[in-house]
Amino acid sequence: MLNPQLNRQGRLVHLLSTEGLSRALLTALLDAADRRMGSDGRLRADSNIPLSHWRVALWREEGAALPRDGLGAGGAVAGRDDDPGQSREDSMSRLADAAALLGARVEQWPTDHPAPDNPALSDLDLLVMRHRASGAAHWAARRTPGPRHIVNAGDGAHEDPVSGLTMVAALRRALPDLTALTVTLVGNLNASAAGRSCLHILTTLGVPEVRLATPPTLAPEVSAALGVQAYVDVDAALVGADVVVVLPMAPVHGQPSRHLSACEYRTQYGVSRARLTAACPAAVVLLADGLGCRLEVADDVTPLPLDDWGRGVSLAVLQTLVEGET
Repeated sequence: MLNPQLNRQGRLVHLLSTEGLSRALLTALLDAADRRMGSDGRLRADSNIPLSHWRVALWREEGAALPRDGLGAGGAVAGRDDDPGQSREDSMSRLADAAALLGARVEQWPTDHPAPDNPALSDLDLLVMRHRASGAAHWAARRTPGPRHIVNAGDGAHEDPVSGLTMVAALRRALPDLTALTVTLVGNLNASAAGRSCLHILTTLGVPEVRLATPPTLAPEVSAALGVQAYVDVDAALVGADVVVVLPMAPVHGQPSRHLSACEYRTQYGVSRARLTAACPAAVVLLADGLGCRLEVADDVTPLPLDDWGRGVSLAVLQTLVEGET
């Protein structure tokens, strides 16, 4: 069966998931993003792929927003503008910025717009969609006629490929040899689309050891097929880690009698500078989208900044889609 993301020549038509993409294609996307970043880690504004003829629609299903403003997971006040390294953007805004930079006509569709059932889809060059249902972007990609290209900006807790690529792109600049790394994910992988996308990329690119520190009520849901070693003890999972990926806490995990309060979660699973002493001295910290302010990660931790990398990855994705048409 053909991968719905690829055409018969193996070129990228849609970006729906990092799972199932080849090592060569993922490497090409990451290399293209890296070329758009300066030696200082800042985005280079030059571009040779004008999209002035493209019509791009952004559609976020009502209720599918990330917990970025107001109350975050577990009742914590969500991120501040001065949170070090915390991305203030999500995949949709990164892609919108990139498309606008390249001259595309970008439309914001209302949240109650029935995007997957709209006949106007066939007039679009690109649909960027975020939906609560896993597989929603795959379903839209199978519609005929439909948009020429679809990019998944998050389908429930399933995948968020642009966010996953963003984390790995920034990581590769800091630690180029992924095949020599031990990576520890901390948090609820079952509720993190960006975390799942990141995990698929890491394992495809040959990271030899990926650990997951997660509450015990979540561990049985983590499939061994994902290629992770499940830990309940965070400190044990951090021993010797080169990379720590902080995932959001979900407000519900497991049986109601075994829920962790925000305070309990912060104590047991919160990543702080003191806790990171178990990791390698130069360990890199990556923050997935959707974190609550100082709930999953303390403010004494300095993660890699991701916003410019997010734009670089978005430009690389658009470039790859254009090149796939030739």
